[in-house]
Amino acid sequence: MHTAGHSGARRRGLELVRAGLDRPPEAILRQLIASDERPDVYSLNDALGLTCIDEQYFASIPGLRGRLVRRLPLVVAQAVEVVRARSDVDVVISWSEAVAVPMALLMLLLPRRPAHVGIFSWLSSPKKAWPLWLLKDGIDRFVVHPPLQHRFAIERLGLSPEQAPGGLRWWVDTKFWRPTDNTGAMICCVGREMRDYSTFIEAIRPLGIPCHIAAGAVTTKASNPWLRTDGRDLPAGLSLGTKSPDQLRELYRHSRFVVIPLLSSDTDNGITTALEAFAMGRPVICTDTPGQVGVLEHGVNCLRVPPEDPLALRQAIERLWSDPVLCFQMGRAGRELVERRHNIQQWVDGVGTVVASAIASRCDQAAQSVA
Repeated sequence: MHTAGHSGARRRGLELVRAGLDRPPEAILRQLIASDERPDVYSLNDALGLTCIDEQYFASIPGLRGRLVRRLPLVVAQAVEVVRARSDVDVVISWSEAVAVPMALLMLLLPRRPAHVGIFSWLSSPKKAWPLWLLKDGIDRFVVHPPLQHRFAIERLGLSPEQAPGGLRWWVDTKFWRPTDNTGAMICCVGREMRDYSTFIEAIRPLGIPCHIAAGAVTTKASNPWLRTDGRDLPAGLSLGTKSPDQLRELYRHSRFVVIPLLSSDTDNGITTALEAFAMGRPVICTDTPGQVGVLEHGVNCLRVPPEDPLALRQAIERLWSDPVLCFQMGRAGRELVERRHNIQQWVDGVGTVVASAIASRCDQAAQSVA
């Protein structure tokens, strides 16, 4: 089931993502990865022979076909590409519920189709759960790494352990994100989704500790719906602004620890930031939410604080700020954890096993229908 794509390269599968114009073209991004300016994002693609179908892909298609497909909404263009290439690939991988739902419907409508694997982080929202429940037969395998979300997939969506295999763990590039001997003269917050920056700002206000919030344009609710402040009354020493991956690495390097203030949810918001901080040898202070389980261990690699409690968060910040030895010990524990359990290879191996299972099941079903 292999053939050439529009670029002439053979491929085994299609990887569908929500956007891509905000990152460099693949050739340039691979150069940046090779020169240690970006973390690795291609290990899974290379291992499984995936072609990323995003806005960059469609921007590179020449001629009339390219002009026509670029006029379509991204998800529609992706659906068109799946239909066009369905006999030539073994698997379609959809990243996120927003991509997987329309692709699941498409798969149910196609008489012959490749295997479909969805990678999910937050299934339990009603606006996602109902469509996924209705269309779950259009997704051969669900990759669900947050533990509570995996439980939801089994217990509430009614998926079998075969359709939603457990034990998959999120990953971090432990080569790009690596420890340094800088003890840190500041702290930082990183990330946007479900962040409770208003509680953090009140916690740090009287402390005078230099801090940077790397969360994009976080000063308005319109640009960040998780921010519950207008961003005007900020304490001295607090700065805001986006960071490229290499700049973010420098921010971690200069930070004594990383604070992840969260709104309560049943998924693992903040997991990417936590794993990056651990890989850099930095401990974490994180809100104790129901969904953030399995990685952060209070007193070992992090401090957990109650939700929406500025005083408790302030006390945790003061404790770590005044104890560099504890910071070092927790940061070392975090680094050991990601090296052992959250490296890229374990993610590639885990998803690779799931994909192989999905392809085998799809081939068996196709053979049975012919028979």
